[in-house]
Amino acid sequence: TWYYATGSGALASGWLNLNGAWYWLDSSTHAMATGLHGCNGSMYWFNGSGSMATGWVLDGGTWYYATGSGALTSGWAYVGGAWYWLDPSTHAMTTGVQEIDGVKYSFASNGAWLG
Repeated sequence: TWYYATGSGALASGWLNLNGAWYWLDSSTHAMATGLHGCNGSMYWFNGSGSMATGWVLDGGTWYYATGSGALTSGWAYVGGAWYWLDPSTHAMTTGVQEIDGVKYSFASNGAWLG
């Protein structure tokens, strides 16, 4: 577990920007977040060094998409010229056939909607 001490020696908590990278430090324990983590009502993914990810993220065989603000996307997302469906509950990218609002959609192995 990693922590960050400010110049005064106090342990930091909440959002922290260091050298252009964003980190989340728990408000109670002050521990740095890694992996999937919820904060301020959104889900985020933090790599092993604790920095917040943006763009496509692969975690344990599951793909997620983090916006420029770092928040994980859910529902329909248009990324790089293709449409993707990211599960509203888990934020995971969908592949294969998926029923969404009563309609069946097909998605390629890379998650892109096949139309």
